[in-house]
Amino acid sequence: MIDRYEKLDDADQWLFDMLKLSEPAGSFVMEDVDMIATEEIIAQLRQQGIKGTYTHIIVRATALAFTRHPELNRLILGRQLVYPGSVDIGISVSSDLSIAGNPTMILQNADQKNLVQIAQEIIKRVPEVRKEYYEHRARMRRAARVIPIGWVRRCFLRKMKSRMSIIREKTGTFHVTSIPHLRYGVPLMYPGSAALTIARVEDRVVVRDSKPIVRPTVTLGIVADHRVWNGNTIAILLNEIKQILEDGELAAELLRAEVSTPVH
Repeated sequence: MIDRYEKLDDADQWLFDMLKLSEPAGSFVMEDVDMIATEEIIAQLRQQGIKGTYTHIIVRATALAFTRHPELNRLILGRQLVYPGSVDIGISVSSDLSIAGNPTMILQNADQKNLVQIAQEIIKRVPEVRKEYYEHRARMRRAARVIPIGWVRRCFLRKMKSRMSIIREKTGTFHVTSIPHLRYGVPLMYPGSAALTIARVEDRVVVRDSKPIVRPTVTLGIVADHRVWNGNTIAILLNEIKQILEDGELAAELLRAEVSTPVH
């Protein structure tokens, strides 16, 4: 085997510059979550013809957790602490177009959508997001040739990141990513003020009522900008997400969706 050299894609230069502007991770927590209630909800979704996934349900649980703790939906823009009026969640969409990152779907106003609406929107938009990302990278290649100097690109990106409209449309205020091939994992660079990682759901031996039993379990991890989130703050959100998932609370949204669907 011999060494192989390839020219870096010009589009990736923008992503590298964006990563350089990211605040370093300052707070990090992990928690195991029993997913048996979530699996039952997925089965109910599929009975309704919706190919629900763990990600759909966890995204909805995250949005609901923020509605219960709106003071945690915050970020720093320049010299201002901003509390956005909506929960706009960025979701990583798998792609092999870039060596350093994946396209992001922005689920705007996630706090105003129920589980069925979120699942349907994510399923519908995944192909669109990949197509838009492909076209966006083509534009970034052209822009990198026009602006070949890194510090100039970073000045431009820094100005863009200071606008709430760009945050809402391009990165979201909170990020969710899934790594189903690993038991644990967390990104150290991420868009927004914090990111939640969904690892592999697997059967594990846990203790219930002083007895060992096997339950489907996932380890959720949240990493955050320490300027606005400390460990205790993250724990509030993560424990709320955990309770929603373990209580199977979102099953009620399926029942309401069935009732509201007109019969033809």
